[in-house]
Amino acid sequence: FADASVDRVIATCVLLHLPRPEQALQEWRRILRPGGVASIYVPNEPTLITRAGRAITTRRAARRAGFQGFDLMIAREHINHGWGLDQMIRYVFRDDVLRARTWPIPHGPMSSRVFTVYQAKLA
Repeated sequence: FADASVDRVIATCVLLHLPRPEQALQEWRRILRPGGVASIYVPNEPTLITRAGRAITTRRAARRAGFQGFDLMIAREHINHGWGLDQMIRYVFRDDVLRARTWPIPHGPMSSRVFTVYQAKLA
């Protein structure tokens, strides 16, 4: 895409999987027009709350289905962690209006968050 040619970028659960997430963030910012918005959903991996939730939901379902490599798959696919991604997002959008909302504990420590949603509006 051309510079400043896009009104909105929406990224859901993408940054955990990318080998160079900061490069993706910079590219998203480059293509957004002034006043454009980036909406970025980031699961906060790995926290105790996400591991506990996964243990009683998806890991259990995977085992019932006969899949024994669930933890290895998560380790291979979720190559980035929430704290590092938070720092990258805050750096790339440092000159813009950036809001972050966390769940289930707003503004709680990283270990208490299941996910964070970032809204960056370009200056």
